Amino acid sequence: MSSYGNMQLRGIAKGATTAQSVTVSSVNADSNALDVYIRGGGGGGGTVSIAPETTKNTYMACTGVFTQATSATDVLVIQGSSSKTVRILQIRVESQNTTGPGIQRWYLIKRNTSGTNYSGGTSSTATNVPLDAGPSGTPTPAGTATIKHYTANPTTLATSIGTMDSRYVATLTASNFTSDADVLLLDYKLTGMAITLRGTGEYLAVNFNGAYAVGTSTPSFTVLWTEE
Repeated sequence: MSSYGNMQLRGIAKGATTAQSVTVSSVNADSNALDVYIRGGGGGGGTVSIAPETTKNTYMACTGVFTQATSATDVLVIQGSSSKTVRILQIRVESQNTTGPGIQRWYLIKRNTSGTNYSGGTSSTATNVPLDAGPSGTPTPAGTATIKHYTANPTTLATSIGTMDSRYVATLTASNFTSDADVLLLDYKLTGMAITLRGTGEYLAVNFNGAYAVGTSTPSFTVLWTEE
């Protein structure tokens, strides 16, 4: 048991008619649980252990601006990990066109290797950046998910489990491009659950459905995820 000194809070406990004191007296070093001793209110008091909030390793990656294929299929691909469960919280995209403003439709597709797998094409892998590198000497482990963007379509795609969503994205030219032109393709707060990838055989892809982008289309994607 490691003591960090006493701290008192006052409030009305459930079922009580008068204010009572709560004294935070120590932290259990073995279980990392917070021991809260409650006193007052006519009783002998009691002890309540409060478990600490779980801290998950959280990462972001950004592709930067790149030129997508003319009739693109999978443009962004997030591959699961061989050692961690990957939970994708958010995907953001913004895009420019050389020939003027327009509308593009993107699709969110979950894939696996039950049939075919990715091959061919030209891709680049983004850098996984931890949101919290941790205190000195205990850095957050490096992210193990793989985030790729394609500038030339893959020859084959991993097998589709199904299309999860589709969104229209306004594309602008450099002359009228603004910082608020980005669109959330995925936000876990809308579903209440993150999209989960278990193992390297599972993928989440942002797909352009082979549509023709008038002029040169240059998107940029940002991904936010956790690993457990």
